[in-house]
This record gives sequence, structure tokens and C-alpha cells, in this order.
Amino acid sequence: MSSMAINPVGIGEEKLTNIAFNVPGIIKGKGRPRFVRSTGRAYTPQATLSGEQWVKHCALQAGIKPLEGAIALEIAMHLPVPRSWTRKRRQEALGGLIRPTGKPDLDNVAKLCGDALNGVAWMDDSQIASLTISRHYVPDDQVSSDITITVIGGGK
Repeated sequence: MSSMAINPVGIGEEKLTNIAFNVPGIIKGKGRPRFVRSTGRAYTPQATLSGEQWVKHCALQAGIKPLEGAIALEIAMHLPVPRSWTRKRRQEALGGLIRPTGKPDLDNVAKLCGDALNGVAWMDDSQIASLTISRHYVPDDQVSSDITITVIGGGK
């Protein structure tokens, strides 16, 4: 189940809105469009559609409403340590000494989240003025992603 926190963040005289929610499981990266060979028509792969729907569902469950203005998006992915690793290597990974470098590609995760939250957390992902994304190893029962959205100023 996703959870959300809304906190006004004081920066100087300005109060900014800070919204955070959790997406259980691993967010897959956005897949490339596929084409029907006979018609040339493009379509979005089902795995991408399912991933976008899951992120959107978690945001809606948290009660998120579209924000206006420039937005900072932070995504912290918490991934499982590969089961094939030795006990020592697993401990190093859980201690932060080894960081994930494989799939999913972070740029594709950012694209999927940006598209999934269009009309939910913002009107259009062009409002994202700042993007921070990271991934860390965690125990298997803590696999999820934390998404934080902060309004950092007016638009245009």
C-alpha cells in the first residue's frame, strides 16, 4: 500500500509544497514503442502500460492532485540484492558499498514516471525542472521506490 506525506518546505521566505509517496515493487523502465509490421502502426508495450498504471494507481491512492509551476522530481529506487551473490557481497551491497548498475535504466524509469504522473501530479511532465534519481540495494521485503515531488517555483 502506498503512503503519502505533504509538507510545506521553507526556503527563505517561500513555502514550497513537498509531496512524497511509495510505489511497492520494482518500477520497470519505459519500453520503446513497437510497430505492427503489416500496418506500420506504433503501439506501447503492455509491460510499459502496466508500469505506468501501477505508478499512477499508487499516486492516486495517496491522494495526489495536479500541481502547478516548476517541479522537482526525486525518485529513490530500492532494489533487491541478486540472490546469486555471496553472503559477503550481499552485506557490502546492503551496507551501501556496492550500488546497482544494471537494469532498469534510470532514464527509462524517469520517462515512465513522468508519463504516468501526467494529469495526476502535474498537468504535463514538461513542468519537471529538476530530476534526481538513484537506486540502492535493500533487503527483499523492502523493495519499492519513493517518489518525492516538490513545487520549486512558478512556470514559464
